[in-house]
Amino acid sequence: TRVLGIGGSFDIFAGSNKRAPNIFIRLQLEWFYRLICQPTRIFRQKAVFKLSLKLLYLGFKNSLSHPK
Repeated sequence: TRVLGIGGSFDIFAGSNKRAPNIFIRLQLEWFYRLICQPTRIFRQKAVFKLSLKLLYLGFKNSLSHPK
């Protein structure tokens, strides 16, 4: 499953930010480029990462307790 965040897209279309260089786009590391440009994002990305891990764990735990 892929998730697409559109907040950065609005910034690019509005002209307030520029798009990441092509190498970052090809490697699917635009998020990393934005993190380099805006280090304050690290706290939000850390929180999102922790939440993702928690949800994955709960999903895995539930799949073990409810076998199909």
